[in-house]
Amino acid sequence: MVYTDKRPIISITMGDPAGIGPEICVGCFGNAEVFENVRPVLIGDEELLKRAMRLKKCNDKINFVKDPKEGKYELGTIDFLPVSCEAGRNFTYGEPSTDAAIWAYHFFEKSIELGKNGQVDAICTAPINKEMMKKAGFAQTNHTSILKHFFPEIVSTSMFHCRELKVFHYTRHMSLRNALDAINVPGLVKSLHSVQNVMQSIGYENPRIALAAVNPHASDNGLFGSEEKDYLKPAVEQCRKEGINVVGPIPADAVFYQQKKGLYDCVLSLYHDQALIACKTYDFEKTVSLTFGYPFVRSTVDHGTAYDIAGKNIVNSDNMDSAVLTAAYYCKKRNELNQK
Repeated sequence: MVYTDKRPIISITMGDPAGIGPEICVGCFGNAEVFENVRPVLIGDEELLKRAMRLKKCNDKINFVKDPKEGKYELGTIDFLPVSCEAGRNFTYGEPSTDAAIWAYHFFEKSIELGKNGQVDAICTAPINKEMMKKAGFAQTNHTSILKHFFPEIVSTSMFHCRELKVFHYTRHMSLRNALDAINVPGLVKSLHSVQNVMQSIGYENPRIALAAVNPHASDNGLFGSEEKDYLKPAVEQCRKEGINVVGPIPADAVFYQQKKGLYDCVLSLYHDQALIACKTYDFEKTVSLTFGYPFVRSTVDHGTAYDIAGKNIVNSDNMDSAVLTAAYYCKKRNELNQK
């Protein structure tokens, strides 16, 4: 097969060594479609890679590289950039450990270095364990906070991509009670501006944004709560005066379907599960989390370490494949816009 040099270079991190990360990474390198669209380089540990390859009965060649430009990037070869780490190897499939968390941090740290230096166009991450990251002593316990640590001056925005759906979050990792308490007009206005900026950065000149409601039927004029009247409607009105093409609040039981049918270009949801139930039910394997604002595109699978099935060779790499291919799609969009 003849490949084009226009394929973006994407670094793929192994994630938590005790989880399914190494397995899904090896599986991803067996996908011909990935190589048609991407030059993938795996970031991790040699012993972990070989263990996962044995598990997956993978006979690909390993091409060790010190720089992504040294990759062969062809099906049947895993271009691999090994990372060194002083942590122990006290990890077993399915058993969380601080050693595994330390290794996972170093894998991601190396990818960030490559992205910062312009050596890769995107970073795609396998899952890590936030609890173990905290126990290992890291102040930043997830990929998003680690990125903010290395790029403190950048205000980033996350988006979930699932087929036609493009969904943003007003709040994410907090309790529903705290998420509701966090709703206010200035915060919503700021989020809607961020949504517009991201959508314009991927080619939507005047994106049609829908703001999801909090309460059933968007509260039916106050019958089921006051958030729509007190916060959501005023935020929409202010943003429309500022030139943002936003409508809402739209009842959450309809807004995602309407976006899927093309009425809107994206949705701003108010809390974590409001968006992710819609995306994952529509197509779990195609739901990908992206982060915009950095010099590179960042994507990740939208599932966890899955310790219960790690090391059993029963997991597929479909969601990892989607994460890599979605990152490639947005790299292409970015390049097209930069050439205009």
